Amino acid sequence: LILDLMLPDLEGYEVCRRLRSLDITAKLPVLILSARTSQVDKDKAGSAGADGYLTKPVEFSTLLRELTRLLTPSPAIVSDASISSPAVLPSSPVPFDPLSPAASTPDIPAAPAVPADPAPLP
Repeated sequence: LILDLMLPDLEGYEVCRRLRSLDITAKLPVLILSARTSQVDKDKAGSAGADGYLTKPVEFSTLLRELTRLLTPSPAIVSDASISSPAVLPSSPVPFDPLSPAASTPDIPAAPAVPADPAPLP
């Protein structure tokens, strides 16, 4: 989830805290993307449970690198007794490529392919 801190009705810190408090979203990766550049804001975001923090404007390559870091599975020791069946992790994690067709979610159809040489507009 890419989250801004400055929202109309609720600060991003609070959204992040609420996401962390719900079982269904507690482990969802949260990346803060904000115009706020102070270390205080970065520390508050970390305390709220954010997994990463980037400041605007951001280079696309930096955003892509951070998203890849957050979405690439890493081996972990599951010590939470509330998990009834631990996830099976691959022996060597495959880097996540957000631009690959495999990155699409099953519930959302993939966008149609763009022809290599589209016809000119009339």
